[in-house]
Amino acid sequence: MKNLKATSAVDARRPAVVAVLGPPRSGTSAITRALECLNVDLGKPEDHRAADSANPKGFWEDLRIIDLCARGLAAHNLSWYGLQLLPREDWRGQQYQELLAEATDLVNRRVSNTARGIWGCKNPQMGRMSWLWMEAFKQANCRDYYVIALRNPLSVVASVIRGSPHFGVGCSPTHLHLMWLVYHIGAIETVLAGKPAVVVDFDRVMANPGAGLERIAAGLGLPIPPGNQHAIDSYGEQFLDKKLRHTEFTVSDLAADPRVPGLVCRAYEALLDAAHDRQELHGEEFRKRWGAIAAEAMELNSTFRLIDQMDNRLTRSRYFARIIYRHSPRPVRRWLAHFA
Repeated sequence: MKNLKATSAVDARRPAVVAVLGPPRSGTSAITRALECLNVDLGKPEDHRAADSANPKGFWEDLRIIDLCARGLAAHNLSWYGLQLLPREDWRGQQYQELLAEATDLVNRRVSNTARGIWGCKNPQMGRMSWLWMEAFKQANCRDYYVIALRNPLSVVASVIRGSPHFGVGCSPTHLHLMWLVYHIGAIETVLAGKPAVVVDFDRVMANPGAGLERIAAGLGLPIPPGNQHAIDSYGEQFLDKKLRHTEFTVSDLAADPRVPGLVCRAYEALLDAAHDRQELHGEEFRKRWGAIAAEAMELNSTFRLIDQMDNRLTRSRYFARIIYRHSPRPVRRWLAHFA
């Protein structure tokens, strides 16, 4: 695997970006925060989305990235939980060029303000439009590296439903399992494009934060600074809070749930093998294995598009119900979740 240490003398002078990808509620925030222990600059707090009850430790998401990604999905008439796959050929035309120019300008601004020339960024929707961001990093003359957060789909689905149960068909478990799949298909495009990347099992990070950091460091070639042991200990003992992780499931649990499509099970098993080094992420075997999964998903894309269209209609019809839910006290929201 290519890494930061292996670059040429000329290449080493280029700034670097470490992007954390993965579906919503996959531990991307916790994993992004870990990058600080590797001297990756996450940007200014005032540029980040504020913490809230859904993520009290912080999101570490750049507000401009959030806005740009939202507009990128809206250009395809998609919400964040939409299912339509967006292959490279979908990112064409004037609107794409305008988004690309904005993304490139943002990257240039952020990396120019880093202390060590390594900027870390995260937003789940970046993985839905990985082709746009890879091109933006290229145009900004940055080396780009990717951390792909992996969490059991059952945990992701439970967390999304617990946090926002009232948004139409998009909150049904099967829909959310498919959402988990399409986010990972987008994220793995970075691997298939030959970019340095590492898959990190969120449950493994929670169980052993130090080992999780070592895996990220080794996978990306980012040496753990000798004087950062205190920061690493603080991350594991104070930042990570196991009370905020409400569920933990196994592969067997996933396979036993009738609401989980078989393709999702196969995708999770493939990624889990990569995350536990049972299969080389950049190897030919994984490439063929994932290629078959992505091809099967692409055959379903017309169905995904139809589901998105129907869900958009239903979501509009439930607009006022969502407003009431969002402005209700937390105990009321929990009670309403039982009827989702």
